[in-house]
Amino acid sequence: ANFDEIPLPKMPKESENKAAWFVFREFCGLEFVTFIAEKARVVAQADPRRRPSGSQASCADIFMPNFTSVAPLDFEDLINIAFADQTEFGCDAYSTEDYFCGCDMDYLLSLMNGRRLVNNEWNVHGQDPRITARSYWTQIGKGLKGIFALTMQQPADNWQSSMWALLNPDFTPHAKLGAIADTNHEVHRLERLLAPAKPSPFVKPVAFYYSRLDLSLPQPTFGSYDCSIDSPYRIYAVLRGLGYPVRWITPRQIEAGVLKDVGAVAMIGVKYVPAEAAKKLA
Repeated sequence: ANFDEIPLPKMPKESENKAAWFVFREFCGLEFVTFIAEKARVVAQADPRRRPSGSQASCADIFMPNFTSVAPLDFEDLINIAFADQTEFGCDAYSTEDYFCGCDMDYLLSLMNGRRLVNNEWNVHGQDPRITARSYWTQIGKGLKGIFALTMQQPADNWQSSMWALLNPDFTPHAKLGAIADTNHEVHRLERLLAPAKPSPFVKPVAFYYSRLDLSLPQPTFGSYDCSIDSPYRIYAVLRGLGYPVRWITPRQIEAGVLKDVGAVAMIGVKYVPAEAAKKLA
């Protein structure tokens, strides 16, 4: 008779069947992205300048189960349904260097279908200007078309300034602020070359299998940002250190024939493979 009479599925215990939970999660995700798609359509119609409408999604929503287990959010759907008519997609990331920041960017770029990727919110949670500069260039090298360095427009006495390390206690510029400014300057000098450029791997990349459903449960995987020897980030760092390009691949991409574009597939902590994807992988 009414929505209050519908019992919502609860997080299943490890010994319980998870099929109903996965179906519920998929339903929630599709409802969410179709709602976002409608908002993006209304915004586009109302804007006389027809500017791009991008996402302000968080990198934590990609790989952290304590985020993904409560957010009905599938990045593949968010990019290809909610923002299907947009020329670019935005996400934030606070990761550092190639083994974290690069892994996040390679995941997103694997879903973009050639569209532009912009980092709408970025900084490094530390004070080292060298790590800051390397992390900035990592994103540019991956092919990002814009980076907004968070806190650049915040007041000098903001309580977060010590974490962002942009200013010293006496409000003089910190070396990290100089690193961001210098990198910005060099990127702008190369902008006419960088803006239309697209990365071109010299060999077929190694693909990490990614199922959104694997992170719909908080157990036994508590987070991909951990230090276990077989975490995606550890394996990504090993492969990148050996010189291999790395991308991610999803069940839908496998079913669409994208396997022909990769040299190998790494299955890391996988708990769910749809039947058609499993057949093609085999």
